[in-house]
Order: sequence, then C-alpha cells, then structure tokens
Amino acid sequence: MAASATPNMVSGMYNMWVAMRDSNGYPVGSNPTPNTKVNGTVYNAYRVPYTVTYTPPQEQFDTADERYGQQMGLKRDLGVSSLGVGTIELSRFDEQLWALIKKTAVDVSTNTEIAAVSHNAGQGLGPDMILGLSIGADNDAGGSQFYTTVFHKCTLKGRMPGSKQDGGTNQNPTTFDIVPSRSIRTGSGRLFSATGLQVVDNSDDFTMYRHPYQLYLSTFVKDGVLTTFKPQFLPVYNDVTGTGHNSFTNNGVTAAVTSFSTTTGIVTNTAAGVAGDIEIAFYPTAYVLSP
Repeated sequence: MAASATPNMVSGMYNMWVAMRDSNGYPVGSNPTPNTKVNGTVYNAYRVPYTVTYTPPQEQFDTADERYGQQMGLKRDLGVSSLGVGTIELSRFDEQLWALIKKTAVDVSTNTEIAAVSHNAGQGLGPDMILGLSIGADNDAGGSQFYTTVFHKCTLKGRMPGSKQDGGTNQNPTTFDIVPSRSIRTGSGRLFSATGLQVVDNSDDFTMYRHPYQLYLSTFVKDGVLTTFKPQFLPVYNDVTGTGHNSFTNNGVTAAVTSFSTTTGIVTNTAAGVAGDIEIAFYPTAYVLSP
C-alpha cells in the first residue's frame, strides 16, 4: 500500500548505522579513506545494534525584541542560529565505531593478544559521516512501523567510557554527540532537488523515513565488469524500480536494477556500468545476514 502522511506514536530505540561520507556526499561504509575507493567493492554501513537512548539536536533561534515605556513592544523571529547538538547512548563501548570517528585504528598488531584504542587528541576535525537511527512508530492504521532518521552530513564526538561499582541496567553507557550540518545530497545518494521534500535551497541536515521495516544502506563502486553485488543484509522486498520499497541510485540518479534477491541478497544490475560509478541500495531489512 502506498505511503501517506499519518500521525504516529513514537517509542522504542532500535538500530543505528554509520557510513563514512566522501567529498561528493556519498556513503562509503567503514572505509577510513572515503575519497579513495576500490572499484568492484561493496561498502556496507557499519551497524551498531547497541543504541539505548537518542536525543535529537534541538535547533536554536534568535529573536529581536522591542521595549519602551516599561513595556514590551514588537518581537521578530530572526530564524535559526544553530542546528544544535544531539546525543546517542550505547550500552557497549564499540571499539570499531570509536576508531572510525577518531580517525585511528584498533591496534591488534603491536601485541597480538591485546586490543588497543586511543584518544587521538591531535585529531582536529572529525570525519564527515552519514548516520542512521531507527526508532519505533505506530499509528491508527495498525501494525508496527519504524522511523529511520538519516543525518546526511554530520560528525560524531565520542566520550571515553566511565564506570562505577553499582549494578543495574546499562549503568555505564557510552555517549556520543551528533553535530549535524546541511547537505544538498541525501544519504541515499539523491540530491534534495530530485526529491519531493521541497526544502529551502535544496539542502537539509536530516530526514525521517517511515516504513514497516528499518532502513539500511549499502554502496557498490562499479568496476565496469561485475553486474552483481551483495549488501550485508537481506532485503525484505524484491522490487527493482528504485522507487518502491527499495531505493537504487547510480551516481545519485534513480536507476532500476534487474533483481534484488530476498534469499541471497544479490543485486543484479542491467549492465556492468562504468568503473567508478557509485551505486547505492537504501532498503528495508530485518537485519538477517546475506548468506
């Protein structure tokens, strides 16, 4: 059934994923050098299933006030002065996520029986990323749904985990700050100008996508030879137009595929395409691994 606007009750915190963002605004999975890609490679978003709390950024506003004769006069809204900062709490300290946002590595080679992560205090700017967060939604039509909120360009600021001796549930969560920015390209690869969102200047910081399943993305860098690729997780639906349940783009433009198997996870393209082309599958999944 085609989607339509509805009021929804929001509750529950589910999955999170991150993808490094290249200078053209495309996601490239956990590739630490997003502008250096290998043709014929699949770059899957890095899934983090340990999210327990998400507080979205709250934009801030400036106003101009008039006061005279010991009374208030006019007031004018001067617009948004800051996009704000959000927070995420994880029940676990994820070493790979830490390494991604800190532009460093998990060192398991210096001592092969020890895993080491570092603060990287001289890092400076954090890497640009695309972030997805799935929360629950329900409406009067029945059936559980999800909002997958995608921050199209952001940085994540991590805090080293602390601890205490008390017991309880998730007593020592790891906290990350979300620093959003506007982007002319959505996480799915499309330009805002190619969507029906009608945002000012065809750019925005985040979009909420509602669907009965959580949404995930995978990127394939074409090599001009291969006609298939396999995302990390199986799709729920096998439609191929790129405009139904499953979204497919090639260099940011909607592009139909030949098939998307719900049993193998393999995407079959109509042709091998041009080496270096960026194909993005943004699709509903139940997070079942592709075999």
